[in-house]
Amino acid sequence: MTRRIWTESEIDYVRQNYRKVPARTIAVRLGRTLRSVYQQAKMLGLARAHRITAPGFLAFFKEKHAAGWTDSEIARVWGGVDRHGVGALRQRLGLPANMFSAWRRRQVAEKTREQLKKAGLTKLAHLRLKAWRERAEAQGWPADLKPRQVEIMNLLWERGPMTRDEIGKALGMKKKRRSNGGRPWYSMCSNLRASETTGSTWLSDLIAKGLVVSLGRIASGHGRGGNRQVYSLPLSIRRGPMTKGGAA
Repeated sequence: MTRRIWTESEIDYVRQNYRKVPARTIAVRLGRTLRSVYQQAKMLGLARAHRITAPGFLAFFKEKHAAGWTDSEIARVWGGVDRHGVGALRQRLGLPANMFSAWRRRQVAEKTREQLKKAGLTKLAHLRLKAWRERAEAQGWPADLKPRQVEIMNLLWERGPMTRDEIGKALGMKKKRRSNGGRPWYSMCSNLRASETTGSTWLSDLIAKGLVVSLGRIASGHGRGGNRQVYSLPLSIRRGPMTKGGAA
């Protein structure tokens, strides 16, 4: 996916309306995420927190904060103020953030119940599994692949054959140190239950499914034990309709 560039008209809209209308409203009108609006406002020097002087707001803030509301919830319900200003007020009063308050946990639990009911599911694990399946299918791969496996398949599709180190680096994984003091390596442990996989790593599971093949080892020039296994998608593999570039 490519990043959508901000147009001059969109930037002018943010410049003229930020702090005059809620940032969430700006995001909806521009078809942007709330986070991107805040980032753009910060780049324009508009995101500096200011003192909220609206009559009655201080009492409202104290009441809702004591009830466990977050800065964002307080700003959204009051209207006409942004969460940065609310956060600045909270910090001046020496009050903690409520990201993990009992109120917030109840809100998250209620939202989860709504999602489960809408999806016709009974457990959060089932909802997570449903999201994983939808993600895999949207990327054009079999529905039973886990998120990390989808990322590996995408990499091999777009870049061609890769070693495990190259895959790990591309995915932003951290290297693990060996107990014997050997060269650090990228662990591909899948953490899957035995009933769900025939191997112990993401790659071995993909190989067992026939979705990835090993092309053998190459010499990487790292001395003893420096040979690296190369992995690739089989030539016969076909991706679903949501391929790179939109082609089937």
